[in-house]
Parts: sequence; C-alpha cells; structure tokens
Amino acid sequence: MIKKNFPQKPGVYLMKDSSGKILYIGKAKNLKFRIKQHFSSNSSNILKEKIKKIDIIVVNSEKEALILENNLIKKIKPKHNILLKDDKTFIKLIITKEKWPKISIIRKKENKNKFFGPYPYLKEIDLLFPIRRCSDHEFKNRKRACILYDMKKCPAPCVGKCTHEEYMENIKLAISFLKGENKKIITELNKKMAFYSKNLFFEKADEILKKIKKIKDIQENQYVENLKTKESDIIGIFKVNNNVSIHILIIKNNSLIGSKNFNFNKIFSDEKTILENFLLQNYTDPQSTPKSIIIPFNLPNKKEIEEIIYSKLNKKPKILYPKIGEKKKLLELANKNAKVSFEKEENLLLDIKNILKLNYFPKIIKCFDISNIYKNYVAGMTTFINGKKEKKKQKIFKIKKHCSSDLSALKEVLFRHLSKNPNPCNLIIVDGGKQHLNIALKVLKELSITTIDVIAITKQKSLHTKGLTEEKIFIPSEKDPILIAPNSSVLFLLQRIRDEAHRIAISFLRKTIKKTMNRSILDNIKGIGPKKKKNLLKHFKSIKNIKKASLEELTTIKDISIKDAQNVIKNTSGIVET
Repeated sequence: MIKKNFPQKPGVYLMKDSSGKILYIGKAKNLKFRIKQHFSSNSSNILKEKIKKIDIIVVNSEKEALILENNLIKKIKPKHNILLKDDKTFIKLIITKEKWPKISIIRKKENKNKFFGPYPYLKEIDLLFPIRRCSDHEFKNRKRACILYDMKKCPAPCVGKCTHEEYMENIKLAISFLKGENKKIITELNKKMAFYSKNLFFEKADEILKKIKKIKDIQENQYVENLKTKESDIIGIFKVNNNVSIHILIIKNNSLIGSKNFNFNKIFSDEKTILENFLLQNYTDPQSTPKSIIIPFNLPNKKEIEEIIYSKLNKKPKILYPKIGEKKKLLELANKNAKVSFEKEENLLLDIKNILKLNYFPKIIKCFDISNIYKNYVAGMTTFINGKKEKKKQKIFKIKKHCSSDLSALKEVLFRHLSKNPNPCNLIIVDGGKQHLNIALKVLKELSITTIDVIAITKQKSLHTKGLTEEKIFIPSEKDPILIAPNSSVLFLLQRIRDEAHRIAISFLRKTIKKTMNRSILDNIKGIGPKKKKNLLKHFKSIKNIKKASLEELTTIKDISIKDAQNVIKNTSGIVET
C-alpha cells in the first residue's frame, strides 16, 4: 500500500515492488509533488503497476538530495535507473612514468601516470610515434626484438635499437598528439625533415614526410576543426518511451577529435533526471573532465551539479546551455548522432530478424556454448537484451549426466533451462553446426515451445577475409548454411554473443581443472596437510612454481621441514601442468 502523505520537503524516494526490491531511486525538491507526478493520469511509465511501496529520505537541500541519489544509485544499482557501471566511462590511454615509458590502455580512474582519454587514434600512435607496449618483465628479459619492431610499431629499446634520447622524443611527440597539438607536431617534424634532407639522409626524411601526411589525413577526417570552442564535451540526448541514447562529441584544441555513445533501456526517469545522473556518474576524474560541458537543455540544478563535481575533483567545469552560435550547432549535431545511434541499434536487430528469417524480433537473445577438457563438460550461457550484454544473466551449467559428446551435453542444458523458463528469450543461438541446431529444435518440440527461434553458428575453417573470420550459420528453414559478409554488423554481433558464451564456459572450466589439479597433487603428498598446503600455495602461487623450487626455498616456508620438502620434490617432479 502506497501512502500519500509525503512531506513537501527535499529528499530521495525509493520505489519498491511487493517483495521489497528497489526498482527505482529518484530525488526531489518537493517529495510530495514529484511522487504525485509519477502517478498522474497523464504520466505513462512502465512501473506504475509494479510499485507497491515508497520509502523516503528527507534532507536539508536539493544539493544534498542530488548527492544522496547518486550515491544510492551506484550502491544499489536499481534496474530502472541510468547507471554507468563501475565508472568505466571511457577507455583511456596512459603513458607510464619510467625510464623507458610504455603506452597502455586502462579503464580505472585511479592512476598516477600521465593519461589521456577518451582517444580514438591508438593505431595511429603505433605507426607515427612507436612506443613499447610490452610488460616490464618482457622488456627486461628480451634477447632480440619482437615482431612489432619489424612492423615499425616499436623502436625496440629493449635490445638497444634506439637511444634513450630518440625514444623520449617519440614520447614527447605522442603526448602532443594525444593533446591534439597537431600543428605543433607538424612544425617539429618539418624541421627534422629539413635537417635530414640537408644532410642527405633521404630515407629518414621520407619517413617523416609520410608521418606528416598521415597527421594531415587525420585532421581532414575529424568531423570539425578550427572551432572557437577550445575544450568541451557536447552532450546530445534522444529518448523514445523508456529507451535513451546519449552521445558525447569530444572537442580538444579547437577540433572535434572523437565521440562516445551510451544506450540505456527500461529507464524510468525523465530527460532532466537522466542528464543529472549522467553528469554526476560520468565526470569522476579530473584529467578526462573538460573545461566546459555543453548540455541540450537547461537544468535547474546546474549550479549544484558543478559544485558536487568540484568537491570530488577539485576541478569545476562550466555546464552551459547555449541558445545560439557555434555551441548550439554542435548541440544539434550531438542530438542528431544520439538519434542515429538509437536507430542504428534498432535497425541492427531488425536486420538480424530479416537475414536469419526469424519469426520473432530478437529483443532477448540467449547463446549456449559447450566446452570440455578431458571429457569434463560445462555449458556457458550469455544473455543479450536489445543488443547489449546482461552480465547478471550469465550462467554456468555443470553437466549432471555422463556425456559422451557436446551434443548430449547441449540437450541436457537446454532441457534443464527451458523446463524452468519456457519463454526466456526470443532467439537461442547454439555454438555448433547442423546437428546442434537439430538438437535444440528437438528440445523445443519436446517441451512444446513454439515462441523461440533457434540458429546455430560455427566458424568456417580455413576461410578468412582480411583477418575477419567467415562463419557458417544454420537456420531451420534452409538445408545449407547461410554466409554473412565478414564485415557485417549483424555478423559482428552474432560473433560477439557466441564468443561471450564460449568465454564464460572455458574460463570456468580452466579454473575448475586448475583447482582440482592443485588439490589432487598436494593432497597426495605424505606429511602435507591443509595448513602446509595453504602456506605453499600462498607463497609460490601455483604448482608450476612449487615444482621449480629448490629444497632450500621450500624449507623457508613456515612449517615445512626438510623431509616435507623432499616429499614435495619427489611427488611433483615429472608432472606437467596444463
């Protein structure tokens, strides 16, 4: 029963279903008025019937309500709130602070190295200003240059193929490139090219000329340049019913250097609340937060949001809503891109339906993959909704019956899953060929399920097109497999779904086998009980390292006697770890 006597004060409200599960969290300047809005006759939302209880938390101000709402959404993760999971806003590039710095990709926001992001030109950096990408261990132990040196993607400082001065020059230019200082780089490179030409080093001069041309090509390929806006994120929004697309245009050094899109489904909030939540969740580290953020409509809490971001980052970006001029035109471009991205996602699923001759629109897709090591079978299941992975709906199935093949394992898994959930999805994908498809169809028939489409997908051996794998796709209505162009978005999505199911299965299987192996080897050694086994694994991390240990090293471990160490060496020698 929902009470109606809410206070006319600022606060946060938590909407719950009959079981007490929190479905949505919102904030309000006036709790009574805002909650009433949700249930007005003109309001159309997906939660009216599900909400059975509303809890409230009263605070002193709207700013406090904003902070509390954002914290609760991140902690509780309600299904119908917008959420950027784990603050993985953009992939960023870092350049480490070492004698021989390397370039790496990170997602974490906590990092003391110099980093840049988001950035779309990682491949270009490899070609223009080669920097090592290897681990520190590889760097220290390499005896000869790796293949990246032959590909001119690394100057091989590990084996002395370049001087420290030459390497740091690449680092300097790469940093300028990441900052978008292309004019400065071209000036520097022109000076170097002139020097090499004057001293008759024509091959080096030609290499630099190619780099200059490449940088100019990149400039031409950028959407817009020579803008008045120096550094800004332009945010566009497109919303249809409860589905939202947010598109960010990224401007650095007066050029539009890239963009990023976010799609959200089953969102209960209005556009203003969506934007508020997005701003507070997206801008969480100072180095990737721009000087200004351009928004598509005015927010009454704009000042409070600026202050909250400042309190977290000690950096206060200006949040602007322009009505005329260049920034207004950029906003229109961002909104247009948000709409295009939304329609592209919808059209992709429609293309899947048409190409695969499905009976139903594939809004929910489940994929099953059977993996085995030494006849130990497991199945991985992944779920994609509206083309997006649903991590919470991934599942591992341990095969209960004795199976002689992946076909019998697949039959068991499908039967178990569909017996409990007769309508879990619109499309089932099985990793395999015609036989796997037939097994899936047989299970559906036995369970009298007629509302799910089924396809099978398998790699076409020895056929590759420019590094892209061709696949055979089996559908019930066709005797022979159909082929989809290797560069097709439809195929990319199908491959991604299949590969995710395989990853889930094989990762679980490898961990299980490794645990079993660790357990069986150490448990069979005389004198090594649970405590000593724990000490050995804690120190050496793996059986492989224990095998390599000398008698002296083993006896340094707590509770391990000389006799114990001798037994360990005797019982682990000759064992090959897989």
